[in-house]
Amino acid sequence: MKKKRIIVIFKPINKKNDYYKKFRQNLEKKFSKVLIYPYNDTFIEASTISREKINKIKKKYDFLEINLRLNSLIRVNNFLNKIKSVYKNKEIFISPLFISGVITEEEFIFFELSKIYGMKFLRPELSFIKNRYILAKNLFKHIYEIKNKTQLTKKKFIKFRSNYILSLENFSKSTIENRKKKLINYLYQFYFFLFRLLYKFEFNKKTKDYALIILGNDTNLNKLAENIKMKYFVKKFFSFFNYKIVFLLHPYTNIIYFLKNFIRNKDNFFNHNRIIFLQKPNNLNKIIKNSKFVIHLTSSLSAQLLFYEKKILCLGKNIMYIDDFNSTVIKYNYNNLRLFKKKNDKKSFEMRNNFLNKILKNSVNNNGEFKIHLDKKYYSSRLKINENKIILNLLNSV
Repeated sequence: MKKKRIIVIFKPINKKNDYYKKFRQNLEKKFSKVLIYPYNDTFIEASTISREKINKIKKKYDFLEINLRLNSLIRVNNFLNKIKSVYKNKEIFISPLFISGVITEEEFIFFELSKIYGMKFLRPELSFIKNRYILAKNLFKHIYEIKNKTQLTKKKFIKFRSNYILSLENFSKSTIENRKKKLINYLYQFYFFLFRLLYKFEFNKKTKDYALIILGNDTNLNKLAENIKMKYFVKKFFSFFNYKIVFLLHPYTNIIYFLKNFIRNKDNFFNHNRIIFLQKPNNLNKIIKNSKFVIHLTSSLSAQLLFYEKKILCLGKNIMYIDDFNSTVIKYNYNNLRLFKKKNDKKSFEMRNNFLNKILKNSVNNNGEFKIHLDKKYYSSRLKINENKIILNLLNSV
């Protein structure tokens, strides 16, 4: 099996080749060949695929307002073209040798070209479950199932789920406290007061009968998801439901900068008694539990609400984190909105538990170990990680 598998790893620019000797030696136990990019230019002498295909990738990301340099596209393409021609009939994997939060230019490029060359793209990353790390099989954060598994019984899962829900409140409080220490800015608060006075919007106000829209803070993910226009969705929502909409902003989002994007459509979002903006609430669990249902875009928090018995509506062409859908986790189209007026389906919630079990079993902890922690304190804050061990243990489990 080893003889038929090749892995291509690409590294951060600021690391020297010596740093990767141990990685190479370790990975060679499972793969017959380990190739590192960037490589010597002499290796990259190959005819390219159709320039039309490269231009198509470039245009796709230009449309999404994500800049991919044409030279970088051509260089990575030539590298992969040569590998494909040399290692015919081999199963070829591609992976970054780092864990990054924000998707890098090289990750976009390797992902797109891997599809053209029939290679398997992998990405070591933090899952939507705090302090659990996975291999994603694409840039949409969908899990790749590995051979080594974290052991998890039904009894342990029930306890984990209960404590994890409790940990969300503690995680929210610690995030708020850290942010308050950094952002005691009276000028900022003054501008926000004027902004609110001018546009008359509801902020951090208690309410009832609402759907909860959880907003992420990653610009590239928002672009990659290709979400529908919020103005369009809000109109459709209000035409179908009598509920209010609560927008829950990420704790690190600059509220003034965020709301400026809504000014163009102020008649839809401001001076509106059915829209409320919320940030850094004191009782996150209560707000989640009191909502009628949750609307998921790109936030890891809304994906974590799979642990609750809440229906989730997924917006966007590309759904982040979630690739398992049923009558309680629903892709948006206008006809599907009727499902939110039906009673909860127990079988569908059991299917959600199966999906969550899959995430936990195919992930490692912050030290790269195939262990599950049941204590809520473990998930109440972001822990330091052993990046090297996480990457090696995941890739060696492919």
